[in-house]
Amino acid sequence: MALINFSGLASGIDSTSLIQAILDQQRAARVRPLQDKVSRLTDTNGAFGELKTKLEDLKSKLQGFRTINGGIVAKQAASTDETVATVSASNSASNTTFSITVAQLARNATYSFNSTFASTSTAIAPTISDTGNSSIAITVGTGSEQEAFNLSVTSTTTLDELATQFNASSEKAVASVINKGTSASPSYALVFSSLYEGSEKGTISATVGTDITTAGIFSAATVSQAQDAQFSVSGVSGTITRSSNSISDVFNGLTFQLEKTGTTTIAVSDDADATASSMQEFVDTYNDIVEYIKENNIITREEDGEEVTNTFAALADVSLDDQILTALRSAISSSGNDSGSIRIFADLGITTNRDGTLALNIDTLKEAISNDPTAVGTLTASLGETLGALGGTIAKYTQFNGLLDSTLNSNKSAITKMQDQIINIERGLAKQEQTLTNQFARLESIVGRMQSQQQALTSILP
Repeated sequence: MALINFSGLASGIDSTSLIQAILDQQRAARVRPLQDKVSRLTDTNGAFGELKTKLEDLKSKLQGFRTINGGIVAKQAASTDETVATVSASNSASNTTFSITVAQLARNATYSFNSTFASTSTAIAPTISDTGNSSIAITVGTGSEQEAFNLSVTSTTTLDELATQFNASSEKAVASVINKGTSASPSYALVFSSLYEGSEKGTISATVGTDITTAGIFSAATVSQAQDAQFSVSGVSGTITRSSNSISDVFNGLTFQLEKTGTTTIAVSDDADATASSMQEFVDTYNDIVEYIKENNIITREEDGEEVTNTFAALADVSLDDQILTALRSAISSSGNDSGSIRIFADLGITTNRDGTLALNIDTLKEAISNDPTAVGTLTASLGETLGALGGTIAKYTQFNGLLDSTLNSNKSAITKMQDQIINIERGLAKQEQTLTNQFARLESIVGRMQSQQQALTSILP
């Protein structure tokens, strides 16, 4: 049977406070160190998670350094007549000048029946006779891109219904009902428009059944057929044909948008400003990592009389972050060209500050680009491959089950074990608390009975 405990009522002992002091002492010795370790490891994992994100950002910036992505030296392209064609360039484009003559623009097809109707919701062929030729065969596109289907016309079919039939069947064209007349005197016609430019996907043709034409409709149509873009390039013989006015597969790294027929001259050159901007982004991202690691390695010393307390930042008592920083610095210092005027990153205007961050001199970088853009590309590509490639230095730390994941998972496992230990210790302390409470309750009961006996004996004495 549970004992009722009125702490210290008979003995004068504050058993509740005494028990709590014993439990607090146990927690301070056994639980609190585990809680501190859990807190430290949790902070460390949070810091490593943030560092992993920053490293992935740096790796992303370095993708632009790699030759496979065109290298860091940005390109700019200009058209002397943008009403004929506009052009954009990626880093993989080569410096060049040429003219382009547009003979024909690509366009989609429109196919409209000449028959018009006063309403879109009344039957278009109420007198039609169905002899088996009461459908419209529609073909959109050619070859492997062709789609073909039949539109059925009955004595109750309306213009809206015919358009709905078409739109439910076609993925390459759309049917619209347009008013060629006025609001007071409407004149509705059915128009088909292909969704793609060029002859392969954009052509439209129709064959109308004799039952329909006999009923007096759709015997004639106006067609503006789809066509391909045709143009020529100086220095290249013959005419080039493409199905779209947006063209990106003629010159590596160049995308044209043809606007009208005519001739324009295209010039491609190095873009020092864009290149400097990319390099500055790399430097800023790298410096962010250096500063983040530095902030999370601080050890704060606090003195209170003879008592000294050291407070460790999240990464202050681990070494993986230092290994990462060493690897990044080593990659930068070891990247270089064997010959030429641009051999190391200092030749690009990149130097190391006393705190380990990088500094970029934009003027020096632009001068290097002007003097030897190939050497600039080779030097930065070396760093891009070392740090940013799939199997590069950064990937070894950030990839799935890489060094960072291994550390994070190890810490998570340790945290789980310590949390289980804390739970078991607290269960033991709860049992100890109950045992001590019962013992003090019995003590109070014994003392109370002895006090009652004392009072009884005292009362019978003369």
